[in-house]
Amino acid sequence: MSDNNDIDLSLVDLVGRETLDALRSTFEACVGMPLLFTNSEGQPVTEVEDPTRFCFAFLQGSPEAEAVRCLCCERATARERTMRETQLRTQHTGEPVIETCPMGFLDAVVPIELQGQVLGYGLFGRALDSVPDLEQYRRMAKERGLDPEACVTAAENATVMSREDILSVAKLLHTIAGLVVRAANDTLQARQVQELEKTRDYLTHMIVHDLRTPLTAIIGSLWSLYVGSLGPLDDPAKEFVELSLRNAKRLLGLVNDLLDVDKMRAEGIALNREPVQLRSIVDAAVEQVHYLVEDRDIALATEPPPDLPALYVDREKVDRVLVNLLGNAIKFTPRGGAISIVASHSGEDEDVLVAVRDTGEGIPEEYLEKVFDRFAQVESRQAGRKMSTGLGLTFCKMAVEAHGGRIWVESKLGEGTTFFFTLPTP
Repeated sequence: MSDNNDIDLSLVDLVGRETLDALRSTFEACVGMPLLFTNSEGQPVTEVEDPTRFCFAFLQGSPEAEAVRCLCCERATARERTMRETQLRTQHTGEPVIETCPMGFLDAVVPIELQGQVLGYGLFGRALDSVPDLEQYRRMAKERGLDPEACVTAAENATVMSREDILSVAKLLHTIAGLVVRAANDTLQARQVQELEKTRDYLTHMIVHDLRTPLTAIIGSLWSLYVGSLGPLDDPAKEFVELSLRNAKRLLGLVNDLLDVDKMRAEGIALNREPVQLRSIVDAAVEQVHYLVEDRDIALATEPPPDLPALYVDREKVDRVLVNLLGNAIKFTPRGGAISIVASHSGEDEDVLVAVRDTGEGIPEEYLEKVFDRFAQVESRQAGRKMSTGLGLTFCKMAVEAHGGRIWVESKLGEGTTFFFTLPTP
């Protein structure tokens, strides 16, 4: 989480004026007293249906405060001083504060704080803790140079409740403020995550894009060595160069996956469809991963029935889907395990269903919906660590869905995992 001091935190921006107004209306309907939300400077951010019922000590700078003489304070300097003192007290304690003005009216103030920064305040009032003596209010108003009838009207409109009840209502407002803070925090975290993702995507794309050119050059040089362009190699050297060439091509595939996924997210995916037999795509994919299967002593079976109809797909995209699914299965299948590719077709109007099965440790249920996310982390129960599925499965999902198919996964811990996907026929 970044430092909030570098972020402009606005109550309305993080929570929304409509949400605040809805909370205000609900509070007023339940309690019978007006509620007001202000920003950190005390300026109203929600509607004030009867502004004379609020102590304008908390409304400095608002049009109402300038136009109407506050019935609780005798001069503007007193309003500003009261606001500053209230801010200090509420920020220090984080608890509701009950204010009593010179005319005896009670108002409550509750701070709305997010990670140490005050976003604003919730205020309700005005209240009296006893039935008002209206003649006494007339005398008090005359002594302070205020409008006697305005003071009497304010006293008549004030809600009468004990200080204990006012404190209870203030605690209710404190709970509401907590909900506001939670909503603001959720919004803030979501925005920070979005910013981090944008930064990560930019840096990743920049780094990976710069890797592709030298990787291509490395692969070209290794291939020249492998085919003997610079002279014949003995068997150990040729085996070493072949291994380097395979790993370089694998790394280039990862680079291309990232660049392709970013491009597909931004522009969509273009398909070069053609009729093609699934058998030929399966054979090509197996050829690309056979050395990984042999190295881990994994049995790989391909069982597409011979009578499958031709597919109408982008051959290169579907080939990469199969290679990615096979690579993922190899990664999570222990030495001596088994992987199979099966397919079926149930009718003329049905898509072809392809399944890639493994006998690996399986995927925990809570991760099944996440495996297609970019850089998803899947916890390995046996290894006791999380393993990244990278971008391969993300590419698979985007490519299959671009063909109008769908892809999903089923898994059982300790028994293995099966990835299913469907592809269209002509």
